[in-house]
Amino acid sequence: MAEPAHSPGLKCTEAVALEASTRAKADQTLKESIREVADRIAAVEATRSVLQTTLDGRVDALVKGSNINLTTLVELIAAYESADTNVLTKISSLQLALDALTARVDSLP
Repeated sequence: MAEPAHSPGLKCTEAVALEASTRAKADQTLKESIREVADRIAAVEATRSVLQTTLDGRVDALVKGSNINLTTLVELIAAYESADTNVLTKISSLQLALDALTARVDSLP
């Protein structure tokens, strides 16, 4: 016959009571661990929500002054690059005009 699955010297009812007590303590520890993890998840979610709101506000501020509907960062960058190219083109044409005027003034008697 196999030996009982409890400590030597314990009666069966004592072994069951010990097992029940051990299980209850383990269950309590597990519940506390689950509660801690749930609290951490809630804190991370709250932080993520604040960061998302901050990021949304910053992106909105970037596109707020535009007279065109810019809804993505790619559109914003493309619009900036286009405006930058237009400014450089205008500066180049003004420089050419200035050079032409300077040459005319220098050629006057």
